[in-house]
Amino acid sequence: MKLLEKILFATDFSGASGDALRTAACLAKNFNSEILLLHVLPEGEAYDPDRIKKAATREMQKTADTLIREGVTKVQTILEEGNPFARIIHQAEVDDVNLIVMGAGDKSAGDHYPLGTTAEKVIRRAGKPVWVARAGFFPAIRKILCPVDFSEPSKRALNNAVHLARHFRAELTVLHVIQPLFGFYYNLNPAALESQKALEAKRQGQFDLFLEEFDFHNVAWKRMVLFGKTEREILNEIRYSSFDLLVMGAVGNSSQPRAMLGAVAEKVVREMPCSLVTVKSENAIRLRLEQEISDIENHLARGRKLLENGFPREALEEFEYCVEKDLFFAPAWDGMAKAHQRLGHEETAQKNAQMARQIREKFWQRQAEVGSGLK
Repeated sequence: MKLLEKILFATDFSGASGDALRTAACLAKNFNSEILLLHVLPEGEAYDPDRIKKAATREMQKTADTLIREGVTKVQTILEEGNPFARIIHQAEVDDVNLIVMGAGDKSAGDHYPLGTTAEKVIRRAGKPVWVARAGFFPAIRKILCPVDFSEPSKRALNNAVHLARHFRAELTVLHVIQPLFGFYYNLNPAALESQKALEAKRQGQFDLFLEEFDFHNVAWKRMVLFGKTEREILNEIRYSSFDLLVMGAVGNSSQPRAMLGAVAEKVVREMPCSLVTVKSENAIRLRLEQEISDIENHLARGRKLLENGFPREALEEFEYCVEKDLFFAPAWDGMAKAHQRLGHEETAQKNAQMARQIREKFWQRQAEVGSGLK
């Protein structure tokens, strides 16, 4: 069972890429992942393109050899030409990777933000999760911070943060920031104070309900609520508590690149206070078993359609397939009950229906319902 099956590591052979390489190797070793090693050649380079390609090929081989020495068992090299961020995103989609890993970029002394242009564009526009390793940060992960706002992207972010914390035995802090409704002077007004207190009580309750959806088994974690401007509190907490990794949800779509992160995520990401992972529409940590679950759902849907169209025997085969894959898949037992009833097998139909009821009463988890998905 693999949780992080494919990692796309994008390198420009710079010092920042070297730091990110150690992160990619660490992840691949821990999760038994395949690394796709990608370098993008400059587009339309007039000076001796053959020589440039040969030099890049040599560097790619050196990098691959380094990964293998570090204990990575499967490495594939990919040499492309074009716009770096566009080729990185394209390759990630073509190979359906779990995660893109890259360096923050080499910055000059006059640059205001530590995040490079290519890394920022990839974070903005990639649908895949992106892990950006901050230069000089050792890949050991001891403390993880995951800010949440109860949105779907933050749910996915926390899901990944929980898996990473469990796997690396890291401490996980789940943070929610409550922004004040009014400025300082408004707080002198009793009515304003009451409104603020009501908001805080509501958010605390929402936070508790949000956390109930996650399995923190074998994870050292804590919830934290701070009050103030969201991005400032996140950045201050990272610096004060020396977090190794920030995992954040991001929003948007590729047709609106400026809206890809959301205002808070954009401000935090630009500062690069530590290595970070951004999660949008996909999880980085995905069970390979998901394909099997999707397969079960497909068979269930076919069985229901066959039953609807008057083919109970054929439908029964589809439902039985589901039960062979997952004995506690209640919808399949429901389908078998209906199919047997159609075939006149009343006793068997009743047993199947009873099994479905028992599963729901004792074992059924809401996440397994058809259509709810795993992401």
